[in-house]
Amino acid sequence: YLEEDLKVSTFVHHRDLGPGYTDQQMFESMSDSWRILLVITQRFLNNYDLSDIIMKYASHSMNPANEKRVVLLVQQTQLYNIPGYLYDVLEDSRIIVISDLSAPLDYVKRQAIKQCLRDIQ
Repeated sequence: YLEEDLKVSTFVHHRDLGPGYTDQQMFESMSDSWRILLVITQRFLNNYDLSDIIMKYASHSMNPANEKRVVLLVQQTQLYNIPGYLYDVLEDSRIIVISDLSAPLDYVKRQAIKQCLRDIQ
């Protein structure tokens, strides 16, 4: 949806950096990004070694000049597993709950994502 319909440039570290990437390259890419969209799934939280540091980095990347930098797409079953340090810095409108990640996004979810990506400070 992001790349195809909204024509937004995205960076997916496993896809775009390829094998042998360094953590530093990933964090530099996050630092250079206009928005950080995290997809919070059970697999990300439980099986990805860097999930905690990525969420901390995202939460610390927000500042008064860019309060709306981070957007979360959250698997419904993981909503209550978002760490407090991340949840506390986000407005509720920046957390978009998705019940089925394999299903196409409905109109309401697509519009919520579009609004989050277009928000200007």
